[in-house]
Amino acid sequence: MGVIRVLVAEDQALIRQSFAQLIDAHPQMKVIGAVSDGAEAVRLASGADVVVMDIRMPVMDGIEATRQIVRGESSGGATHASAPKVLVLTTFREENLVLGALEAGAAGFLLKDSDPRDLLSAIMRIHRGEGVIDPKVTPMVLRHVSPRTPLFEQPASASSAHGAGSDPTDAGSQFTPREQEILDLVCQGLSNDEIARRLVVATTTVKTHVKALLTKTGSRSRVDLVIWAAKNGLL
Repeated sequence: MGVIRVLVAEDQALIRQSFAQLIDAHPQMKVIGAVSDGAEAVRLASGADVVVMDIRMPVMDGIEATRQIVRGESSGGATHASAPKVLVLTTFREENLVLGALEAGAAGFLLKDSDPRDLLSAIMRIHRGEGVIDPKVTPMVLRHVSPRTPLFEQPASASSAHGAGSDPTDAGSQFTPREQEILDLVCQGLSNDEIARRLVVATTTVKTHVKALLTKTGSRSRVDLVIWAAKNGLL
């Protein structure tokens, strides 16, 4: 794997510098920029693989910046798949804003006061396409999610047979025992490698099951998958 190019967007100078120094010290990461507002983040995002994004910033907030970056507006129309992944950093005081960042297309959520190792791990995981949601952030999101909140579109088969807010027994019946086991671990915030070690299986096996879970639930990411599980009473 090549060097991961990271853009840091944080309006508080000391925090921004701290994050940038931490990330730049990692041998597999390189900070390509450290900016103080969302508009600058959008302007520079096309050169990054991962954007570490604060929510509250001047000029343009992190939610709108995330939306534009995910849509490819930072690079003149890049596809969703090739757009940089966004890791949102939040605090308990910003609970009401987390859902907006989720709807904007953020690939992961982490508390600002998380262990530095968790931040580096989250960047690595998001770059691999896993998506990340800090277990401590999950309750914050769920308090603002109702069974009808349209966080993501589901295939007709998924929405009709196992729609949000359906009976937990019915919702879970589409999964094999192993898929249900892996879903539980994903909801606990474990990475593919951590799940593989826990279940004593190959990481490729875990990836196959996670892909099946995403397909069956109509989820775009692991973050969506956790929300789907919560809305269907499986947490």
